[in-house]
Amino acid sequence: MLEPLNRVVLFLSPRPGRDLEFLQKGELIRSYPHLRRDLRRLGAAAVLAELAGELASPPEAAAPIFAALEEALARLEDGLPPDSLLVSFALHFLKLGGYGFHLATCGLCGQEPSPPLAFSIPRGGVVCGACRPQAPSPLADLSPGTWKFLRQAQEMPRDRLSRLALPAWQRDQSLVLIRAFLRHHLALELKSWSFWEKVAIERPP
Repeated sequence: MLEPLNRVVLFLSPRPGRDLEFLQKGELIRSYPHLRRDLRRLGAAAVLAELAGELASPPEAAAPIFAALEEALARLEDGLPPDSLLVSFALHFLKLGGYGFHLATCGLCGQEPSPPLAFSIPRGGVVCGACRPQAPSPLADLSPGTWKFLRQAQEMPRDRLSRLALPAWQRDQSLVLIRAFLRHHLALELKSWSFWEKVAIERPP
C-alpha cells in the first residue's frame, strides 16, 4: 500500500504529549500499475511527484498541487507520452506554488520578445534578443517554439494540459531551464532527475 505514487488514506490517532501520531491503518485509493511498467512514464511521474511534494509546503498550495499531480498520474496511467506531460505539469506546479515564469513579455524592456530569445534564470523569465546582453545571468537558450509552448502551458487550464505536445529537443530545452530555476530560486535538486535522465531516451523494443 505504501509503494511510491500510490494514493492512500491513512488513519492516525494522537499520542498524548507527543508530536508524532500512531498510524492505525491505511486504505489504498488508487494505484498506477500500467504506469509502473513503462520506465519513461515512471520517470516522469517520479519527477512530478517529488516536485509536487517540495512545492506543497504552504497549506493553501497543497490541495491544488496534489490535485494536479493526480491528474498527471492518471494521464500517464492512460498511456499518454511523458515528454510533454512532464514539462507542462511541472510548469503548472511552479505556478501553483507561487513560482510562475514571466513569459508574456521581455523581462527587461516589457515588449513582445523577439529572437534570439533567452531565459534569465535570476529573473525567472524570457528576455528578447536586444536585451539579452544586459540580462542577469545565468541564461538558458530558448527557441521561439519552446517559448510559445511554455507560455501556452502556463496559461492553459489543468484539464487541457495533456493535449499539448512537443518534440524531445524542446522537452530537453524546457527541462534544462526548469532544473536551473529550481536550483537558483529554491536551492532544490530533485533526486528523481537522475532516474529520468537514464530512461528519457526511447529505446527500440
